[in-house]
Amino acid sequence: MALFEKKTVLFSEKQLSVGEFDPTKPGCYDNVKTFPIAVKPRKALYYSFKSNIPTSIVFANSDNSSVYHKEDQTEIEDGPIPTGNNKEMGLILGVYPGDKAKVDIEIWMEKA
Repeated sequence: MALFEKKTVLFSEKQLSVGEFDPTKPGCYDNVKTFPIAVKPRKALYYSFKSNIPTSIVFANSDNSSVYHKEDQTEIEDGPIPTGNNKEMGLILGVYPGDKAKVDIEIWMEKA
């Protein structure tokens, strides 16, 4: 029942494709995907991630600096990741050119 959930989901994708062939992109592969995430300042993010091949995960501050970076992950659940004074952060997923990943990811904040 949603009333009793202890988390607020900010971003959720199933079978997200990273690394598709795209001749319009430099190198012909769309091997880096970026997504904006609306967050609450001075709180913490948590996430669950699963991929069929090693994928890099980055959470970036609104000033484009990295606050969290994990390379070559296939399955991980982690947090807390501080939001600082940000109202929006970025999620960046990347694979090596020529690799193609199917990713399941969910990002949430705990309810206060």
